[in-house]
Amino acid sequence: NIVPATPGPGLNWDTGSLASSGTLNIIAGATQPGITSVVLSGTNLVFSGSNGSLNGSFSVLTTTNLLLPLGRWTTNFSSQFDGAGNFSVTNGVNPAAPQQFYILQTP
Repeated sequence: NIVPATPGPGLNWDTGSLASSGTLNIIAGATQPGITSVVLSGTNLVFSGSNGSLNGSFSVLTTTNLLLPLGRWTTNFSSQFDGAGNFSVTNGVNPAAPQQFYILQTP
């Protein structure tokens, strides 16, 4: 095991040369923060995600119209990623409302 699991926000370990030369390199990470799980629990929509900046801020935007530019979406929730870059949001759902679309926004 390599500790820490990642060398820092937005970075990954490159172990390609570890076996042959004993070299451990750091590379820019290709993963972006995103929503990884969506669960409907009663009248709540619970979604969670990962790959955020440790303790960094994020917002969840929502709209009923996918044709709107992001600048016109509504901020549904704002918070911070936890110390591991993860988050979880619980959002009430109105069954009579039109379908909602969500996106994660980071600074």
